[in-house]
Amino acid sequence: MRLGKLGFTPYNPESPSLQTGDEGNFKSKHKEKPRPLWRGYTGFTLIEVVVAMAILAIGLTVIIELFAGGLRLGRTSVEYTKAVNYARMKMEEITVKEAMEEGREEGTFDDTYRWQVDVKRVDILPGEKKTDVKPPAELFQVKVNVLWKSGLKERSAFIESYKTVRLKDVEKKS
Repeated sequence: MRLGKLGFTPYNPESPSLQTGDEGNFKSKHKEKPRPLWRGYTGFTLIEVVVAMAILAIGLTVIIELFAGGLRLGRTSVEYTKAVNYARMKMEEITVKEAMEEGREEGTFDDTYRWQVDVKRVDILPGEKKTDVKPPAELFQVKVNVLWKSGLKERSAFIESYKTVRLKDVEKKS
């Protein structure tokens, strides 16, 4: 690489055009123009750094909120799954009983979950006309409701089923 291309000519004692002390006064074909402050310098300005940090902060806040929301939804899902399993257990208890009575029962599973069971008789032969026909079984609607407190909210899940019970008169005849 030749130094002359860069706009610098070394001192040559045989050249009469350059003397000591004239280093800055020589004419060159490649003399560089002064650059403006905003061109040619690498790096970021303070404003660019502040804007980048603000965008990063907003992005991280959104990501953290999404993560926290996912954890809340996971906990709620576990609570609902546990409540539905408790309701199924209670429904199984009720369906194995021989006799059914209309009414409401209440109780607790543990410190968090409590249950309510509503049993209602359903007319098999709906209609306004009274008939002498007696059905051989009764139909009951069974609704199991499980309630629990999750944070500040009261939550609930329920399942519903129907059960037929043979009438006692029909059992004696057969």
